[in-house]
Formats: sequence, C-alpha cells, structure tokens
Amino acid sequence: MKNEIIYRQANQKELVNCLKLASKFRKNINLNRKSIEWEYFLNPFGKAKIFVAEYKNKFIGMTVCIPLKFQNNKKTYNGFRVQDAITDINFIRREIKSGIKIPRKDGMGIFPNLIKINNDFLDKNSEINIGFANEKALPFWERNNWIGLCEIPLILKTIDKNQEFQCEYNSIKKFTNIHEDIWRENINDKLDIIWTKEYSNWRYVLNPKSNYKIFEIKNNLRVIGYMVLKKYELEDKTKVGHICQIVCHDNYIKDSVNFANNYFFNLSTKKLTMWRINDESLFFNDLGFKKIILKNKKFIYKGKKPCNKSSWNLSMSYSDIY
Repeated sequence: MKNEIIYRQANQKELVNCLKLASKFRKNINLNRKSIEWEYFLNPFGKAKIFVAEYKNKFIGMTVCIPLKFQNNKKTYNGFRVQDAITDINFIRREIKSGIKIPRKDGMGIFPNLIKINNDFLDKNSEINIGFANEKALPFWERNNWIGLCEIPLILKTIDKNQEFQCEYNSIKKFTNIHEDIWRENINDKLDIIWTKEYSNWRYVLNPKSNYKIFEIKNNLRVIGYMVLKKYELEDKTKVGHICQIVCHDNYIKDSVNFANNYFFNLSTKKLTMWRINDESLFFNDLGFKKIILKNKKFIYKGKKPCNKSSWNLSMSYSDIY
C-alpha cells in the first residue's frame, strides 16, 4: 500500500537516512556521519541494530540497540543499550495538517510499534538491556515491559578551593591490559558494563563526540586505578566538571575525588558532578556533595534477570548525553 508505514531493520548503507532523522532531535550533541558511524558500527561489542519506521521513502521514526556486555562477580550477560528512540513529530503534524491520515498498525501509533519490534528482538537476543527515557517517552516504555529503575542519581558539589590528595595521577592516552585487570579486580555484586581495554578505548579515546581526560592512579609507584573526567558547559555557559568513572578500591575514592576537584578548580570550573546511587556518608558528609535528582529522565531496564536500582554500578560513563 502506498500510504503505509513499513517497520523494519535498517542496514549500514542507510546511515545517511538515520543521520538526517537523528540530527533533527540531537542538536546539542556533536552529531555527524563520523560520530554516528563510530557509535553504531565501530563498537567492539558489535554493530548496532537499527529499527525504523519508513513512510513515503523517509525514515520518520527509529530506535537503536547498541550491543553491550555486562558483568558482576557472579556472571556475564549479553545485552544492549536502547537509544535514539525518535519519531518525527513535525513531519507527522505537517501530513495531518495537509489532510493526510497517518496509518496505524495493529491499532498502535509509530512509537509503540517501534518499541514492539525493538522488544521482540531483545527478547530473543539478549539477557540485560538498559536505556534512558525522558518523561514523555517513559510511559510508552513502561507500558511495554520496561521498568523505570530510578531517576538519574546526579550529585553535585561547588568547587571553591583545592583539596588535599596523596596518590599520583598521570594523564594517559589509552587503556591497556593493566587497566582492564584493575577493573576486574574491583568487580563486586553490582552489574556494570565490561570495561575491556578495547571497549574503554572506543568509548573514551576514539569518541568523536566528547573529549575526555583519563588519569592513571598510582600509590607507591603501583597502578591502583584510573579515572575519567570531562568538562561540560551548560546552556547558561556555566562550566561543570564531570567525574565520568572512577575505578579503584573504595579506600582511594576520596583521594580521587579530591584530585578531580583540584583539576577542575584550576580550570576555573566551579561545579563538580557525578552519578551515585548509594547514599554514602563519604560523598555527602566528607566530600560535600548534594543530591540534584534529574526528574525528567529515568534509567530504564528490561531483561531476564530481576533488577532494581541497587543492582547497578551506574556512572556517567553509561551515556554521552550528560
């Protein structure tokens, strides 16, 4: 039928059409052919699965599943991060305004149909799946077997002076077996992305969308961890320093945060943020963070393993949006 929406999986040759659609809604992100190709097709865990709604030879909706591997101290799991869930509302409104009725499939609109084919794929091919849904999309996900685990657990502190730290912090250009081994040594019962050296280098070093600063942590000349930092500017031009990831024994967390405090303070950055689910006195009493919960977005989950927010070692490393 001519006036029909086709729901299907797109391929790598259709990348330009995906980019055209994504660019309409991701204007605050450095999105171009290089960045979308990096994210969708160069991930060491595998190529993305892209599901689209095609209408009159145009992509008017899509959702993307980025392959990931997860692990805790008991087991590894295959899964995906769902992202770029988009429908071209402006195009649809123009069609309706011109008197054209947008067809429905199985009594559902575009976004529910995309979630359905997305879920059908995940049910057959994955164990653990995550995503970040905004307040408008969340009801659709929750009605289709996704769980809103928690709001984004942002914590923030004002940087007004240098702090004391003891360890040695050296800037590095890439991750090696040493850093992968350190991550594995610090695995606990919480789920995390498997930070192999290949995935870490892809995520941080080769990332064309964001610039990260990576520091190796040493104590008594021995490498005991690493930390990833990112400087960010809000719409009002306020400079914010993000702690994207800290990997080390808990004994060195305070020292690492103090180093990050000083690094950003010396760059004239007045705010320091990170994600932290657990209400630990270290962060709120000793380090002076406050909760700034982002209520317009939620961390969402779908999978075969029962999970709640405490099941995760969630950090800013999970997403480039923040």
